[in-house]
Amino acid sequence: MKKINPIIALLILCPFAATAQSNNEAPAGQKEANEKKVTGNIEMNYLRHYIWRGMLFGNNDVAQPELNLAYKKFSLGLAANLNYKPSALPKELYTKQVVYDEQDVEIGYATSYKKFDFECKAMAYFYMNQIDCPSTAELYNKTSFSISEKFCLFTENVLDIASYKGAYYNNTGISYSNSLGNGFNIEGSLYASSSNKKFNTVYSGAVAGGLNIIGGSVEATKEFGPLYLCFFAEINNYANKAIKQSTGLQKTDNYSFAVGWAF
Repeated sequence: MKKINPIIALLILCPFAATAQSNNEAPAGQKEANEKKVTGNIEMNYLRHYIWRGMLFGNNDVAQPELNLAYKKFSLGLAANLNYKPSALPKELYTKQVVYDEQDVEIGYATSYKKFDFECKAMAYFYMNQIDCPSTAELYNKTSFSISEKFCLFTENVLDIASYKGAYYNNTGISYSNSLGNGFNIEGSLYASSSNKKFNTVYSGAVAGGLNIIGGSVEATKEFGPLYLCFFAEINNYANKAIKQSTGLQKTDNYSFAVGWAF
């Protein structure tokens, strides 16, 4: 693997060093009870397109069921991809209405220090029934800083450590979240993403790194007790000429609907 920039390494490793608690701590008894409890959610998500890190992967409708579990500061996530129109898959699968073609697994750790939130994950992607698509794994880090009760600055860093060693991706921006009452919540973000040449060569065929995308997203959630409904939309404008040329696209956009159960 190529030598990693020390700043990137610090961003990946810093959650392990930040062990202090947030100033907004629950009472001791409640905190102890919460730490002993496993929480999480089960969700089924329908997406009009499969867009990953702002880039389009086929025009197919897909569904992505997922299970997320959290215990203390640790988390486990399982997510699958169900392809409804498998035109990009091997010929023997063309006639099938639904194809299970991806399984993702992630293990995470999160902590806070004052106005900073840190999260790191080890993520594995297993691809089945796909052509020239080897499974791979990544290290992920997200650092957030609360600038007010509703606004937050964030940066995400991802480094591939398996099939595409050294492929690096960053997404940095500002997010907004607000509870409007009656179980209705809204979130939004504006962001810019960039990556190195290795990442773009693998995922878009563009042999050039740099600034890839400037985009934004909005998400609205309505809670009915533990049951919730969610609508998500995003738009991503390509800023990298090489990606525009290799994909023939100027932008990508997407929307999704989800129903879930929190516990």
